[in-house]
Amino acid sequence: MYYLGIDVARLSCECAIIGNDGESVCKPFGISVNKDEYSRLIHKLKKLNIPRDELICGLEATGNLW
Repeated sequence: MYYLGIDVARLSCECAIIGNDGESVCKPFGISVNKDEYSRLIHKLKKLNIPRDELICGLEATGNLW
C-alpha cells in the first residue's frame, strides 16, 4: 500500500508519497493548483508504478479550502 499526503493551500499543494514501510517513495514535491499540475501528479504516480488500487490519498482540511 502507498499513501499520498497532500497539504492543500490556495495556490499550491505540497505532496508526499510514503510506502507501507513508512519510508518516502520520492522526495516531497509541490504542485500549483491547476489542471496541468494535477496531470503532472498523475504522471509521477504512473512513473513510480503505483497502482490505483494500492494508493490511499489524504488531504489536509484547511480553513475554507477543505
